[in-house]
Amino acid sequence: MEQEPVALGHDVQVIDPDVRGYVYSLVTALGGFNGEDADRYVLGDDALACLREANLVNGDLLPILSIWWENGQKSKHMTRVALACLELLVPLTWPLEYHSQMTVNHHRHTPYLQQAQAQYKRGILKYGGTNLLRAVIRIALPSMAIPRSERESRDEGILKLMLYLIRNIAIISTNARLAAEGEEEEVSRSATIDAFQAQDAFALILTMCSNVGDDFNMQDVVLLEILFHLVKGVNVDKLFMEEDQRKAKRTDELGDLLQKESLVRREYAKNAPTRHGRFGTMIWVKRDDAKVSTVSGQDVLRDDQTTLHKMDQSKKWNKPRPRRKKEDIVQNNNFNMPTHLSASASKNLRTFVEEFLDSGFNPLFTHVRKAIEREAERVLEINSRQFFYTVGWFLEAERARRVSQMKKHTEQGKSAKETEPDSYGLVAGVLNQETFITLNRAMQNSFDSKEWDDLNAQMRCFTQILLTVQEMALSPIEEDQEIAENIQNRIFYERDDAR
Repeated sequence: MEQEPVALGHDVQVIDPDVRGYVYSLVTALGGFNGEDADRYVLGDDALACLREANLVNGDLLPILSIWWENGQKSKHMTRVALACLELLVPLTWPLEYHSQMTVNHHRHTPYLQQAQAQYKRGILKYGGTNLLRAVIRIALPSMAIPRSERESRDEGILKLMLYLIRNIAIISTNARLAAEGEEEEVSRSATIDAFQAQDAFALILTMCSNVGDDFNMQDVVLLEILFHLVKGVNVDKLFMEEDQRKAKRTDELGDLLQKESLVRREYAKNAPTRHGRFGTMIWVKRDDAKVSTVSGQDVLRDDQTTLHKMDQSKKWNKPRPRRKKEDIVQNNNFNMPTHLSASASKNLRTFVEEFLDSGFNPLFTHVRKAIEREAERVLEINSRQFFYTVGWFLEAERARRVSQMKKHTEQGKSAKETEPDSYGLVAGVLNQETFITLNRAMQNSFDSKEWDDLNAQMRCFTQILLTVQEMALSPIEEDQEIAENIQNRIFYERDDAR
């Protein structure tokens, strides 16, 4: 029997009553913004249990963290709720990579997921004036205060969550293929560095790096990742310049680019087709192998040598490009893309780099090198590339810092005798026999397996080591001179053995 159509009215429910009841109960338990005070988030009666089903970062997780930071730190229940928020934020901000197992739908949706993560990052860095990064660090402080021998697996897990979230924030950026709606500056590297400085993330990293061998030996790799994603693509020379020097440098670079563009246009114009080229002369040249080539232009009628010379000029060799495996393409670990920093970000990063060189360089990189050598479970293949690039970058930063200090002393009228030279002991942790063996072995393996990005990072590191040793040999400190001579002998000794 056919049913008569019923007109939609007030008595007809479009949403299923069971679905409506479930949504209402979930919202009531989780909480939300109060109707009377739209700016105030009211926590629900069973928010801790419902957080497992929440998927709104800016709408739920960040407001709850803000409540805990402002007036809930003394409550154990609120602290557990804040920790549950942290557990959800880490996978929601986990970096997305392209790999060979991705389907068409993965490629279609990944850019939009990256855009959503950029919005998450913007909310974490700047949520209503609340220092959420500082709140995340505060969640892990009790676990940090416990001696390593007395820590439980729960404490180690909390430290990992905190560091992984900081690493994710350092990695996330806007997708260049999608409109960012004005978010580029708010989630840029400069904004990240400024937020890390203002919310004590840099102080946390320095503390953990300087004590990585004693209290934080399982956090060395994630600390390396954070450093890599903070400094990759940053020009060291510009970092240690004053603002007026940077402006002059950018002006010179613009002039160089314009000059290169002019040269490229001139080269193209030499062989470019003219407007009346179709009215010119075209001849056939029969070669020895019975093949025919065509050459255009009236100048080819002069003699045979002119004809052959022009035919040679028209030849272009396209270098074959080897096809790389899709799984080898790692978007977030590309260190060849230059990064521009604002004046405030350059100042903050420079301060952090100087403090890291003074206290955290040797402990962290010595510990990471040992983990790479014994192939620890926490070490991934990409971490080796990050290690060598970061070591080379900081060695270059140390040399740039010394040059900057010498310029300041000269401007202040201090002579070389009045200035006490600094020892290179601050970076001695990577200038030893063990590092050279690891570096030589890695370069040979990368060359054999044609891993050019890895080899690039390793060659950068090797170059910076040689430049550092060269400056050590010119140091007025006798101990540095002896160490430099010993290092040079060991380097060439290792190269001979590698052959």
